[in-house]
Amino acid sequence: MNVTISREGLGSLQNGGKARTYEGVMKQKESIMQASKSLGASYGYRLSEEAGKLKGQRDSGAAYSLSDRAEDYVKAYGNPYDEIVQGCKDGTIERYVEDVASKTGFRRMTMEEELANLDKAFQSLADKAEVDAKASKILDGYKEKLSKLKSGQKLSADTDKAKAVQENVSQKLVTLAQAWKDAYKVSGSKEGGMKKVLSMLNGMFGIKNEA
Repeated sequence: MNVTISREGLGSLQNGGKARTYEGVMKQKESIMQASKSLGASYGYRLSEEAGKLKGQRDSGAAYSLSDRAEDYVKAYGNPYDEIVQGCKDGTIERYVEDVASKTGFRRMTMEEELANLDKAFQSLADKAEVDAKASKILDGYKEKLSKLKSGQKLSADTDKAKAVQENVSQKLVTLAQAWKDAYKVSGSKEGGMKKVLSMLNGMFGIKNEA
């Protein structure tokens, strides 16, 4: 199991270099392991929380389109990404993972490891977004067909066109996140990354649909 603890947790484990019993060390390690089980999921929670806040800041009277959702998800990804990069540079972010080769039993996580965990969390968020988008479109399509059949209207091809936009939602979100990262590395700012993303959104999610 890969255990992650904070700098404070590591200091507590080391106990200022004082001699400690084997049982005491193992008991504290177990306590840290239990507390850290949720750290992997904390990235996912942070992304969901950020995306929810961004959605709430939009005009509640307007439809929340798939394009809007994609924009908010990438912004939600960019905030912790920037915090990790800046925090690792200035030393405000220090987390440790278990390492049997280390004298303390732990080593400091690299920035790359932090960002890799964030990427995994974003992939999970993107996968869920695809499932939600398909389910929403199926329900909307059923309601539309039922309404037209009841009123005697002719079914159009718009449904098939809208369906095409729902394909590969997860991959499109990951592609947008990668585009944001590439632009961020060049510009050094979150805003610079979003400029690139916004230029790609319409081509990927040109059809508005309610979430």
